[in-house]
Amino acid sequence: MIDRSRRSRLDGRGARVAALVVAAVAAGILAYLNRDAFTTAERNPSPQEAAYERCMAERNAGIDEMVRQQAITTEQEILFRQRAEDLCRAQAATDEPPPAGLPLPLPEQ
Repeated sequence: MIDRSRRSRLDGRGARVAALVVAAVAAGILAYLNRDAFTTAERNPSPQEAAYERCMAERNAGIDEMVRQQAITTEQEILFRQRAEDLCRAQAATDEPPPAGLPLPLPEQ
């Protein structure tokens, strides 16, 4: 049988209050460390991100037009979108080599 007359200090009201205080302090610290994520409504993308977004918008518009005209199949659409993403990432990257299968850029003369 369990002896209910002996209670641990961890089962008391004081221990529960202490646990709530520790949890509140931890939540406060996390909120303080991530305050920029809560307060910044609009973030400015880097030049690489902006170039990538512009490239993807252009490519997706062309692909959407081909789908609208029913010039490509669903499989081709998926393939074209994957290739467009690879191309745009390669063009927007500064130091990254282009993905396999894409031609290397020609050096400027």
